[in-house]
Amino acid sequence: MSSESISTQLLAPRRNRRMLWAILGVIVLALVAVGGFSLFEARRDAQAGRSSLVLSGTSPSGTGSLVANPHPLTDFALTDADGQPFALSTLRGKPTLLFFGFTQCPDLCPTTLAEFKGAKRALGADADKLQVVFISVDPDHDTNATIKRYLAAFDPSFIGLRGDDAVLSKVASEYDLTYRKVTLPSGGYTVDHTATAFLIDARGQLRVVYPYGIPASAFAKDTRTFFTP
Repeated sequence: MSSESISTQLLAPRRNRRMLWAILGVIVLALVAVGGFSLFEARRDAQAGRSSLVLSGTSPSGTGSLVANPHPLTDFALTDADGQPFALSTLRGKPTLLFFGFTQCPDLCPTTLAEFKGAKRALGADADKLQVVFISVDPDHDTNATIKRYLAAFDPSFIGLRGDDAVLSKVASEYDLTYRKVTLPSGGYTVDHTATAFLIDARGQLRVVYPYGIPASAFAKDTRTFFTP
């Protein structure tokens, strides 16, 4: 056997091993890419407030997603800012903009509530036909009095509600709401929560789901569509 043949036989396994490692490397990179993309998608969905509710089409303003099969929402029972029992059915007769948050929220909550305030202003003489409801996801800190003071800074007509975690968990499932306490390095805590806003019609049916960052003009335009029960 020639020395050239021997060399070729010796090099063949090495080439095969290198090829195998190259293939494995490509597979690993592909898995990492897919995993990274999936993580990106999950984060993007959370930031956009994407809901597992069945949605179809866009609202008249083009900013919200219409609920495919509107139906009466479960009649939850919470406590209002005056300490009185409050049920969802109380809101029927007028459309309602609903947001879940907490009074120490640094950005999402005050921004959204400011846009709700702007929506009522944009409605002009029809402002009283729109109700705004804020439900706290931090009942340990947000007392009735705290919520009342907080909302008064935006509009005294805004309805503030609170309930314990047991009640909130039942409400959360219907609105695809997520929230959790996060301990801060400096001490204390904040609350991570879904930044989705909701428009409920005068019949108490959920009609539009909004991601964070919708302007007041869009809320006002969509609200007019649901003035009539």
